[in-house]
This record gives sequence, C-alpha cells and structure tokens, in this order.
Amino acid sequence: MNLLHHRKCIICGQEFTSVSNLRQYCSRECQKQAQKNRYHGRVSEYNRMCLYCGQPFTTYRSTKQCCCRYCSSQWQLKVRRDQVIREVKKECKWCHEIFMDSSSNKMQAYCSDVCRTKQDNERGKKKWLKKQKHYERLCKACGKFFIAHMIRKIYCSVECQEGISKRKRSIKSKEKIKQKPMMKKRCIICNTPFETRIRHKLCCHKDCSKEYMKREAVRKYREIYRPRKRAALEKKLKSTVLICKYCSNPFTPTSSNQVYCKPQCSKTCIQRKYQHKNNEKRRAKRRNNIQYRIKYNIYWRLRSVFNYKISDITVETLLGCSLAEYKKYIESKFYPHPETNEQMTWDNWAPNGWHIDHIIPLFAVDCSDKEQLIKVCNYKNTQPLWADENIKKNKEDNAKYREQIIITL
Repeated sequence: MNLLHHRKCIICGQEFTSVSNLRQYCSRECQKQAQKNRYHGRVSEYNRMCLYCGQPFTTYRSTKQCCCRYCSSQWQLKVRRDQVIREVKKECKWCHEIFMDSSSNKMQAYCSDVCRTKQDNERGKKKWLKKQKHYERLCKACGKFFIAHMIRKIYCSVECQEGISKRKRSIKSKEKIKQKPMMKKRCIICNTPFETRIRHKLCCHKDCSKEYMKREAVRKYREIYRPRKRAALEKKLKSTVLICKYCSNPFTPTSSNQVYCKPQCSKTCIQRKYQHKNNEKRRAKRRNNIQYRIKYNIYWRLRSVFNYKISDITVETLLGCSLAEYKKYIESKFYPHPETNEQMTWDNWAPNGWHIDHIIPLFAVDCSDKEQLIKVCNYKNTQPLWADENIKKNKEDNAKYREQIIITL
C-alpha cells in the first residue's frame, strides 16, 4: 500500500501531499521558477539602456541592446536607413559583364554564384592537368593530332570513336552476307525479278522499298490504329449528351465534330448562313445575264403560282427552243409604247415597264397536265406587252381560250 507524504513547497511555501518521498515542488510552475533561479544564479545580470526608447532594463545576455522585440526591429530599420551603401561598377572575371558591387567591403569579383563556381571548376581542371602526363597522338578516324592524358587513348573525340565502330559493324555484316548463297525473288511493287543474298529483302530498288513502306503504313493505320481510335471514341460518345444547335433537342453524337442531331438541321443552318450571299449573287446574275433571267422567271412563276416542280421538264422543252433563240424571238417583236413612244429594251423589262405575256393565258389550262403545259409555254404563245396592256387582260376570258388552244397549237 502506497503511503502519502506531507511536504512543504520550497518556492511558494504551500503544503501538499505526494506519493514519492523525493518531490519538493507543489506544481509545474514552481518547478520552472526554481530552474530559472538556478540559471540566474550562475549567469551575471547586465543593467543597460535601450537604444531605441532609452528606458533602463536588466538582461542576462551580453549581446542584448534593446528592451523588447519591437524596439529591436525599429532600431534595425533605422540603422538600415542611415547606412547609405555606395554602389561601384565592376567587370566580372569570368563572363566580363559589368555589374554593380553593393557589398560593404567592395571585394565582390563575380556577377553571380554561377560565374564563381565555373571559375573554381576551371582552376581545379588546370591543377589536375598539371599533375597528369601529356601524350601527343594521331587520331585514327580523322587523322588530326591531339593531346591525350591516357596511354590507351586513340581517338580525339567520342564522335570519331562511334564512326569507326559503325564502319566495323557494316564491314562485318557485308562479309557475312557475301558468304550466303544467291536467291531469286520478285519485287512486290514493280513485279520485276531480281537476285539477292538477303532472305527478308522484298523490293528490288530503294524507290520500291519507300513505296512499300508507305503502303505498309497506310495498311497498319486502316487495320489497327483506326479501329482503335473508333472504339475509344465510341466509348466516350456513349456517355456524352449534346444539344442540337438548330432544334435544341438532346442527342448522342456519333463523331467528335457532330453539332446537329439530323442532316436536315445541318442543311437548314447552312442554307440560312449563306442565303444572303447566294441571293445577292443571283440578283447580280439576273441583271447581267438575260438568258438566266428568262429561265429564272419561267421556273419560279410555275413553282410559286401553280405549286408545280419542273424537276422532270427543262425550260428548253417548255419553250420548244433554246434560250438564245428565244431571246432573239422576243427582240424581233419589240415595239414602242403607243402613248409615250418609249422603245422596248431589256433594261426596262420590269413590273412598271413591259412584260412577257402569254397570248393564251396559263390560267386557261390545267397545268397539272404536262402536255397542255408544254403547249401553253411554247415560245409561239408568248409576246412582249407593255404593263398597262397586260393588266387589262382578265381572268374571265379564260373560257374563250380553252377550245382555241387545242385547235391552234
């Protein structure tokens, strides 16, 4: 059974109980205070004045000059401001570049530590070379004289040594090939027969071998590398979901560059992008080329008014002649305006000028029937008419022409 011992603290004088008989202090703080007292008993005290604030303080360190950390930091700043270090221009002993020496003793000889280490290494090499012996030799590869520090050294550099080793290998391989028997082969590229001692040779000439290498590279890419890339792409694209730029519907892409969900969306976007430019080109072509203008007007009138597509029938079959002949035919029927005496030209072919009129109108015929359409659109059924005269024609006269078209044409 452990006995409790009643003791009295040496530092603070309080009574305390402890299990051990050797304990002298009641707490950890008293123990630290005793250690300080022991230390101060061994070291002498110094009474000084603070350099920054001028207050007296006591210290046990011989080098301490300020009373606290704040005063010491402020004092160091003041000293740095007061010391004006003059810079001196110098030349580096290694790289010969000019630098500014800002050291206090002005003994700096190199611009950086790199130059200093290089100079030290150079000095070490010179000392080592003085100790070594020198041998004048002739290089077996290039035939130049050089100084060697080893007895066995034959070549002036590593390049000469590697070049000779390659030559020796090539000579040995050629000697081995000469010992083998001749074989008859046929070139893979040009299919010409040739003789060789090499078993794996497939081509007769260097050009054929280059062509064979190109073909092999293409074959490997098609058979090996392309399917690998496709498989990796498919794995990535299965997990990705994109939104179509045109219809904004989500879709899984089949290629890395896919932006639209369907080919219809891509076509409509491209048409809208280049619609303005294409329209301007068509307008300019209509102004300059009269044959194109005639073709354009016939095509779009049938398409817009009757909703009839001319995919099977061309404009030449409808007119019954070529566009150049039709142009001459219309020009032969030009006549002046009865009131203003204005002459017909291709420049005043406009809604306010003159029109190309059908003598038997298109509304008088069933345009869904191709035979009737070809008869009405024939060049003999057209004539140039001034806009005022053409507007006077009325749709009520269509019944008069229904029988006449079948008889006349």
